Amino acid sequence: MKLSNKEILSSQLLPKELSDSKVCPWIPILVILVLSTALRLYQIGTESLWIDENFSIRDAEQLRLGTRPLYYVLLRLWMVFGTSDTWLRLLSVPFSLGSVYLTYLLGLKVASRSVGLMAAFVMAVSPLFVGYAQEIRMYSLSTFLTLWGTLALIDILENTTKYSFRSWILARGLALLTTPLNILLLLADLILLGWKFREQRHRFRKLGKGLIVIGLFWLPFAYVLWKATPRFMTGWVVYQAKPGLGAIPSSLVEFTAFWPLTNLYKLRELDFSLASWTRNETRLLFYGIYALIMVFLLGISLLTVKAQIQEKTNPPKLLWVVIWALFPSLLLVIISHVLSSIWRDRYLIFVAPYYLILLAVGFQQLWRHYRAIAFGIGLVYFIAVAGGLNHYYKVIYHDDWKGVAQLIQQQEKPGDVIGFFADEWEPHLALPRYYKGSSSLHIMASGKIPPTREEGPSFLPKMFDNLPPTQSRYWIVYYEPHGLDRETVTNTIKKRYNVIYSQRFGNSVNFDTILFLVKPR
Repeated sequence: MKLSNKEILSSQLLPKELSDSKVCPWIPILVILVLSTALRLYQIGTESLWIDENFSIRDAEQLRLGTRPLYYVLLRLWMVFGTSDTWLRLLSVPFSLGSVYLTYLLGLKVASRSVGLMAAFVMAVSPLFVGYAQEIRMYSLSTFLTLWGTLALIDILENTTKYSFRSWILARGLALLTTPLNILLLLADLILLGWKFREQRHRFRKLGKGLIVIGLFWLPFAYVLWKATPRFMTGWVVYQAKPGLGAIPSSLVEFTAFWPLTNLYKLRELDFSLASWTRNETRLLFYGIYALIMVFLLGISLLTVKAQIQEKTNPPKLLWVVIWALFPSLLLVIISHVLSSIWRDRYLIFVAPYYLILLAVGFQQLWRHYRAIAFGIGLVYFIAVAGGLNHYYKVIYHDDWKGVAQLIQQQEKPGDVIGFFADEWEPHLALPRYYKGSSSLHIMASGKIPPTREEGPSFLPKMFDNLPPTQSRYWIVYYEPHGLDRETVTNTIKKRYNVIYSQRFGNSVNFDTILFLVKPR
């Protein structure tokens, strides 16, 4: 029977289970996508931009494409229609929502509808994925492109059509232009393709042509990456802890529920005496137990994969997911130990969807055989993710430049002068981005911070001498920079000025921002 154009399009874009005319199969994933949209839009413009977001804006404005050009080009085009915090962050939202849907499709293809729905739901409500959907960074785009490429690769492994090869080449090529670490997923692809076509040499020729095309995508930026990598590996990552035995459990917590207290080694520091027990110890112990539950579910899914291999299930789709999850993770561990540690959630997010699917498989198996235990684990999960979301929306993560600017604007007087101490920032993208008052604003010592603390006492007076004279007051804004400590700066200010008051603007990631209102002596 001849199919209509609508039916043909539906069969090409949708999995078989969704191409049915029935509405009911759509409802669960639609609900998940609506929930996902609400969480990603809620408070999206509340916090100030943080330093990496500032760098994204700078690189897009100046078209400094570096090693991640695709996102900066898209952001530059997005800026044509607006430059507010909310608008610029909105660029990540559709890619994040697309990732939720593609995770559902991936779970559907490799396991079942229920696995796909569970994995999509966990991604939808994960504070980690919500956070990167609300950032002016490339990580949501990267996740979307890698999932698209993975779905295309599944078509190759199952059907091997020229169209699936084209989609895989395009998706992986664009993913490499989004962040270079996506090459680790390409290496995992090659393992699967090599095994699939080990006896079909003509397929290797097509694969070779595809790799050449991907290489041509990336070649113009490979030299830039080669030059930039040594500088990056000797920068801030040098001070990051290398991943140990708790790396995977901690990452599973971050992928699913997220809590800043995911460094499991701190469990050893717990004092179990009731006299010293606090709410903080309770949270840490709870999320430590939660991490063990996630490892338990992952273990069940790996046993399920083992059973598929022993039964010679063809194709072994869950084994593919294991390779996409564990192979890049293993390479990141090796890189982190041989060079500097890059085991960070934002660098791991491209493998997170595969872990979510494996966790969903583990939970599904547990639900089938031990429903009471599965129900208890589900309850623990909902408590964990509720705590993570509550923390994400209530705690300030970024330097609070909006709060500083608002306070100055509310209390400034004619003739006031603002001195902004900006170290390692693009100064015009920090406090000046939000300050709309009438006081003159001066950037102090940008890029001229002394390399040692010993030089601080002689450096600071020179810095303050650069402020214009005023008969009114000075607003001095700074955060603790390298080479200077808070006490040295505070003592110098007190010796030089009459301090009217000071206020600290804290956050959970960077140094606190300190605001002094002072009057010249």
